[in-house]
Amino acid sequence: MFPKFRMTCKKGEVKWVRFTARLYGSQVITTFEDITKRKENLELLNKLQTAKEYAKFSLNNRFHRNY
Repeated sequence: MFPKFRMTCKKGEVKWVRFTARLYGSQVITTFEDITKRKENLELLNKLQTAKEYAKFSLNNRFHRNY
C-alpha cells in the first residue's frame, strides 16, 4: 500500500496523490500519481451503496408491516 495524501497545486486546486519511491542502483525514482477522480468515484460509489441499502431496508419494512 502506497501513501496517499492531499496536495494543493500552485493555482490552489486540491488533488489527491499517491506517492511511490523505488531504488534503482544508487538512484531513487519517485512518482506522484493523481488519484483525485478515483477517490471521488469511490466516495460516490459508497454513497450510492448506502442509499441502495437504505432504500432496500425501507421497502422491506413497508411491505412487512402488520396492520
